[in-house]
Amino acid sequence: MEIPNHKIDTILGAYIRSKPKMLDSIEIINKIENYRSNFAKKLISLTPDVLISITNKRSNWNIGDNVYVSLKVDGESAFFVYDENEVGHKSYFCKAVTHRVWIGLAANLELEEIMKKKGIKKAIIPGELFASTTYPPDFQARSYVRDFISCSRNPSSQEDLDRIGFRVFDLIQIDDDDQWLEKSYSYRYDKMQEIFPQEGRVAAITTKIMDDSEIKAYYDDVVLNKGEEGLVIRNASTYKSYKVKPVYNLDAVIVGVVGGRAGSRLENDQVASTLLALRYEDGTYQIIGSCGGGLSDEQRTELWTKFDFSHSKGFVETTSDRRAFRMVKPKFVANINYLDINTHHTNGDPVFQNCVKYDEDTNEWLPVRLTPFIALISPRYVGDNPIREDKTIDSADLRISQITDLVTIDSPQDITYDEDIQHELLARYVFEKDDNVRKFLAWKTNRGESNIFFHNYVIFKTDYSTNRKNPLDRTARVTDDEKQMWQLFDEMIQEEMFNSNKTGLKKGWLLYSDEDIRDNPIEIPLD
Repeated sequence: MEIPNHKIDTILGAYIRSKPKMLDSIEIINKIENYRSNFAKKLISLTPDVLISITNKRSNWNIGDNVYVSLKVDGESAFFVYDENEVGHKSYFCKAVTHRVWIGLAANLELEEIMKKKGIKKAIIPGELFASTTYPPDFQARSYVRDFISCSRNPSSQEDLDRIGFRVFDLIQIDDDDQWLEKSYSYRYDKMQEIFPQEGRVAAITTKIMDDSEIKAYYDDVVLNKGEEGLVIRNASTYKSYKVKPVYNLDAVIVGVVGGRAGSRLENDQVASTLLALRYEDGTYQIIGSCGGGLSDEQRTELWTKFDFSHSKGFVETTSDRRAFRMVKPKFVANINYLDINTHHTNGDPVFQNCVKYDEDTNEWLPVRLTPFIALISPRYVGDNPIREDKTIDSADLRISQITDLVTIDSPQDITYDEDIQHELLARYVFEKDDNVRKFLAWKTNRGESNIFFHNYVIFKTDYSTNRKNPLDRTARVTDDEKQMWQLFDEMIQEEMFNSNKTGLKKGWLLYSDEDIRDNPIEIPLD
């Protein structure tokens, strides 16, 4: 493989780190993506507590006897691709999803020598790129992804590059046989032991075969006592696999909240979910997602009363059931536990999150940019201490490095908020009943077509009733498709305002006013 100059991100001597989307072989891409979708993405995350019940044979997790338990390496998952007949570099490492490649490492050369010695002419091998924390390198010691990020992105010398190693944990193709994933893991494991050394810069992942009742003791020894990142557990005869790591902790500020919805267990004035963010040194906030689990009913009620509600100008964040978060003044630091981090969706697209800023003078939240970031897996409030009274919204307490020390995130795509871009009101329907008012609005944002990743259309409903403890309720829907937007808009009005036979409005309700740009707007039955 040769990498053209316009595709190079980092270069030092013979080492080249490409920009994303360098790999263009459809055949290799399909094999890599098949592995990522059907194997890597199906690793089941277990909390360390589950290991106790597994040991005592009281678990629903049927892991089985003679399982393969490997040390989890803290680095960057990658695929070693080798072709003896390749012009230029005979091997490269490739990252799934982004298809970025690395060539010219000492790890490349050592693996090429192994291939030559074993008579292997072609190979695709999943594994983990990592970096030793020291020089001279100690490739058997605990590694950290931040060291690999530093050494691979911004190497200061050849010594930094020589700290990078590779651990093999599976096989996709050896020579013309590309059906290795159809064989049992025990068969693949035996082949890895035959090909690769057990230690050094490049080696097979450290693995022990044991009964599932022994896993907890092994976890305590290597993870709790010796500080390894975690374990990966594979069944010998099935495709089931698991990963076990310590639960991570995160401090994040609450920037939005949504209460319970009608028909749910929670009331309107109880916290159902919160929108969380970290803070950059320039004072802007990086949204990281939502969290609602782990709070008691009492905590949900008490927390709701403490929020100072604010306004949002130019963006909408919604829950999984498409309700809009009510933005709040940033002052409460949430104490969160989570199992893992995703940087990409299952379809391969990167996770994008809004970066926003808070205007203290106007009590408004404004969009700054949308950037590749992360989504937390299974976040929960720490039940006995959900709010950190000892933390402030200073960027030091809400530092971005809580995430970037753990995973690689591509450079952000800066997207500046342009106040000159105006929304367009497409439709507005207002209904009244005694002291109750319901408004339905459809907006075109005029931002979705400008490569800013804002949604093209927003549907908004406000429901005001003097008979409720919290009189005002809001609901939002977002979409990028105009036809879908009108369908959702009409369905919302029909569901909320029409009687069961669709022959008239619900009892007591009247149409107060309506505006609609369509030539054939929704027909409001007035009989």
